[in-house]
Amino acid sequence: MLLELGRIYGYETSAPVYDAKKKFLNRHLEEVATLKEYPSNFSYPKIVNMAGLIDVLWFGGDTDALVPEFAFEVEHTTDVTKGLGRLHDQHKSGQRTRLFIILPVDKMASLIKRSGAVFSGYKRDLQGKEL
Repeated sequence: MLLELGRIYGYETSAPVYDAKKKFLNRHLEEVATLKEYPSNFSYPKIVNMAGLIDVLWFGGDTDALVPEFAFEVEHTTDVTKGLGRLHDQHKSGQRTRLFIILPVDKMASLIKRSGAVFSGYKRDLQGKEL
C-alpha cells in the first residue's frame, strides 16, 4: 500500500530486494515498486546500502539524481528495534529524509520502552494512530 501511495503522490518508490517476492493484493512488491534498480548515487556506499534495507522508500528529485524523501519501516513482529535502528541510521546519515515507523497502536508502549536511551530524543515525536 505504501508503494502505491508513493506512486500516486508522484514519487519513485522502492522496497528491499529481500522483500521483492512478497505480495500485496496478489502482486509481487517488485511489480508495485516504480524503481526496478535501487538508486546508488545519492550518498556514500555505506549509507546507500543501509538505506536499501528500509522497508519502503519514496524518492524525489531529478530522474538521474533521486534522493530518499520519505522512509517507512513497517513493523508487525515483536522486534521493532531493528526497523527503528535503520531509521535512526538514516537520520544520522545527514539525509533529509522524513522517517516513519508503522505499527499497531497497541505496540507503541512496547516500542517506547524497548527503544532505550539511543532513541530517547525521538520519544516526544512518537505517536500512535489507529488505522
